[in-house]
Amino acid sequence: MDDVKVRQKKVMPVSPGRPKGTPNKMTIEVKQMILDALDRAGGVEYLADKAESHPQAFMALLGKVLPLQVQGTGANGEIVVQRIERVVVLPNESRQSLVIEGVVAEVA
Repeated sequence: MDDVKVRQKKVMPVSPGRPKGTPNKMTIEVKQMILDALDRAGGVEYLADKAESHPQAFMALLGKVLPLQVQGTGANGEIVVQRIERVVVLPNESRQSLVIEGVVAEVA
């Protein structure tokens, strides 16, 4: 037994890390760079132009920035929750009916 060497594990101190909910520093910097580039490109006017010339890309961007769920208070004090869903609409179909939480919407 004297010939066998026992290896001990090093115990590393636990780092508290980034506090929960704190955004990554890189994420903050990249978002700021995107906003700066948008300002240089023309801001709202630029986005409006792109919405018309590239609606598919603009809607994808819109889908990234909109919340997935909106909550508020109704007229009688009740809690109202609306859920936003992305739905694929095929271009070769002239009209489709979408049913989202009991509400029917006609899409041309």
